[in-house]
Amino acid sequence: QDLAHSLKTPLAVLQSAAEGEEGTARLAQVLKEQVGRMNVIVQHQLARAAGSGRSTLAQRVPLAPVLAKLQRSLDKVYAEAGRQVALEVPESLAFQGDEADLMEVLGNVLDNAYKHAEGRVRVLAQRSESGKGMIGLSISIDDDGPGIPEELRERVLRRGERGDQNLPGQGLGLTLADEILRLYGGRLEIGRSDLGGARIDLFFP
Repeated sequence: QDLAHSLKTPLAVLQSAAEGEEGTARLAQVLKEQVGRMNVIVQHQLARAAGSGRSTLAQRVPLAPVLAKLQRSLDKVYAEAGRQVALEVPESLAFQGDEADLMEVLGNVLDNAYKHAEGRVRVLAQRSESGKGMIGLSISIDDDGPGIPEELRERVLRRGERGDQNLPGQGLGLTLADEILRLYGGRLEIGRSDLGGARIDLFFP
């Protein structure tokens, strides 16, 4: 179920490219990028299924290129919706961990933001100190959609639960992100954005 959910976005990008007016060279590039991403996702999920848990923390992953790659993919999936996306991410910021974990967390939360936004999505990232004195990486993802009512915020983190039953999905996106963050000793918090919609705060120590 987790694997199927993770493959949903790259498959949607491929479908969009196949149905669009992409040139042969561009279509080949999109195919190569998304098949590569699906291979990474499959290997990552197989490792999780084998009980590897959190991957080694030795890898330094620059944050801005990962977010830019995800934005390009989601812009294709939600092309007709015309989302305006602002990435406020210093080039110096990096994530210390498994790139597949980072892609899984950010991909799921960003997909939710694109899906529920009326028109705007914003990503803010910075080095910060948590309330418990831990230094880490903070990423906030905001949208201008209807938001998540306070009484539903705990519920949407449960596996299979969705805040809006009228939209397609399996209710796994925020659950998967939360589970991975917990493996790193981090946290996911749901709040209200000053854009009017939901604000998802991610903290990796």
